[in-house]
Amino acid sequence: MNRIYYYCIADFCFSVSGISGLDYLLPSFAAFRTACCREKERLFAVHVLPRLPEPADNMAEMDVSDNDMGQVRLLGNPDSYYIELKYEDGMVHRMQADKSFTSIQVQLCRQDRYLGEALSSILRIAFSQAILSYGGISVHASAVTRMDSTYLFMGKSGTGKSTHASLWLNCFPDSELLNDDNPIIRIQKQTAYVYGSPWSGKTPCYKNKRTRLGGAVRLVQAKENRFMLQESENAFITLLPGCSAIHKDIVLYNHLCNTLIELIAVIPVGVLLCKPEQEAALTCEAAFKATLA
Repeated sequence: MNRIYYYCIADFCFSVSGISGLDYLLPSFAAFRTACCREKERLFAVHVLPRLPEPADNMAEMDVSDNDMGQVRLLGNPDSYYIELKYEDGMVHRMQADKSFTSIQVQLCRQDRYLGEALSSILRIAFSQAILSYGGISVHASAVTRMDSTYLFMGKSGTGKSTHASLWLNCFPDSELLNDDNPIIRIQKQTAYVYGSPWSGKTPCYKNKRTRLGGAVRLVQAKENRFMLQESENAFITLLPGCSAIHKDIVLYNHLCNTLIELIAVIPVGVLLCKPEQEAALTCEAAFKATLA
């Protein structure tokens, strides 16, 4: 008999049913397991089914993108979404969800040797969209905590987020890595917080912790180290590309924009021109410290 598994990430709870052995399949979720969750407090429920129906005839392709697992294809109609995760070797996993990502059905390719990774990827997609309606944001960034505050290092893949996080860890002995790929942001009582998550890229860092968000910076490779503080619409534009949302979904996208407007009012946001050297971390830390003066 398949049990129901409950998880709590960034104080958002959800359940997964219809599949056994999740402790084995999702080892990065261990710190986020919880005994139960009241239905009215549950963000969404995932039901793993033997098979999903084919996409409805009125579903249109909205986006095709790549992630670490393969190609993600998004289809939608006014009532629901249909998402396919495809590999080069022909493996296909599917997810069907309502527009608010509260009720989710999943079809998994059980013979896939990367079954756990595929399910984790599907849960990340669902979670990142579901939290938008409640003021949460899943952000593509490395997160380093120092002196009770966490700083986010954002940028396109390959710009050195993990490298810059490592520079901070080496420069400041009192710092620690919170997450290296997908931390979660929430604003509560006009204070921004950042949470660890079970999704941390290639770095095994899965901490169920919350700290105050001290600031965020977008990294740009350059021949110098220079921090440029961003304000108002520039701060908004700096953060937006790193936030997970279906931009063609007006409701979800508006939720994201509203949360970002709140966020840039309570944290410093910058762009860091940088080289992969210790001086870049020192420049960034000094700039954030100056915003508190």
